[in-house]
Amino acid sequence: MAIPFLMLSWFVQSLTLIVFNITQVSFRQSLIPGHLQGRLNASMRFLICSALPIGSFLGGAAGEAFGLLPTVVLSSIGMLFAFLWILFSLYPPYESNPH
Repeated sequence: MAIPFLMLSWFVQSLTLIVFNITQVSFRQSLIPGHLQGRLNASMRFLICSALPIGSFLGGAAGEAFGLLPTVVLSSIGMLFAFLWILFSLYPPYESNPH
């Protein structure tokens, strides 16, 4: 039962990641002037690629310190509520393209 569930969850996660990436890049391109988009793309890639090994290390350290099950449960709960920082953002909502 675990293998089909994992396959389904991986499939759903892959689809939502595709939608997120397209939406995020389109939104960034609508906000940033054309001559700065290369710099923004490089900065985003640097931040994301830098965070991956740090997150892997912290996840491994938490799994070693607290056990795998509590670490997975707490990280899953954290991912469920990750949108809250955007929901309560102090920035005004995006309305139109200023460029």
